[in-house]
Amino acid sequence: MSQELTKELAFDKDLEILDRYQLFSAEVLRLALAGMAAIGFLVTYSTKGDGKPSVISLESYNPRLLLCLALIALACSAFFALSHRFVSTESIAEHLVILRKGTGVSLRDIWFRLSTLTIYLSGILLCVGAILLAIAFVSAMQLQK
Repeated sequence: MSQELTKELAFDKDLEILDRYQLFSAEVLRLALAGMAAIGFLVTYSTKGDGKPSVISLESYNPRLLLCLALIALACSAFFALSHRFVSTESIAEHLVILRKGTGVSLRDIWFRLSTLTIYLSGILLCVGAILLAIAFVSAMQLQK
């Protein structure tokens, strides 16, 4: 088997791995946006527009603070998920340059590390945002008597 064919097969495997990571970051982005939509629903549902008491109340400071923190965490998660898609594409482009020309290894490694950092941050911030959102929802609920 020739060296060029081996490099091409290896690059195809690299593209498959890239696709799986980008699918994961797309799912993190989708969940972060859904969490932000849930926050909008909670804020809208907590307002008493028709005079009927709502099950959810944001009159207390604690749920509002938690919702703000959840919104920030989810927005940062979405940012890092989008950043991962850009950075991972740049890293695979640098990898292709190395396979073709044999130069730029240090730049590729920087892109790979940055790609790893962004996907970890997006996942962690998604978890933090979801936990804060759940706590805010529970603390905003009013049990009807």
